[in-house]
Amino acid sequence: MKKENDNQRYIADLIDQLTAEKLSIIDFDRHRQWLSEMAAMLKAHEQEVDELQLLRDDYIDRISGMVKAIAAARSKEGRMEQAMEFLDELPTLSALELTKQYRRVSAIFRDSFPTSYGRFRTGRMTGPQYKLSELK
Repeated sequence: MKKENDNQRYIADLIDQLTAEKLSIIDFDRHRQWLSEMAAMLKAHEQEVDELQLLRDDYIDRISGMVKAIAAARSKEGRMEQAMEFLDELPTLSALELTKQYRRVSAIFRDSFPTSYGRFRTGRMTGPQYKLSELK
């Protein structure tokens, strides 16, 4: 945070120096150095944003697959439409909210498909039954 505040202060100082009456006091060497540092920071930031987008897309894909499987397994009328409405909201969620949804949906998915995770149950499943409306 300190580096960000320093950069914001430096930008404000630079803007101030670009006024006509202060133009003669510009330190071009200092500005060149700062711009080089900022270019490197921007490149690193762009890489982080790209990586974050990959992770977000992966979470959304995983949640989408599980929600669709849950809706298909519990084939009551309106479930798929409800699932699609839920999935349409996923790209708008923050990283924290998306992570919370992943945890909720994966728990419901494990309860819906217990044999997939080595917990074979004979007879009727007696575990918790969730509604798609509980995903939110």
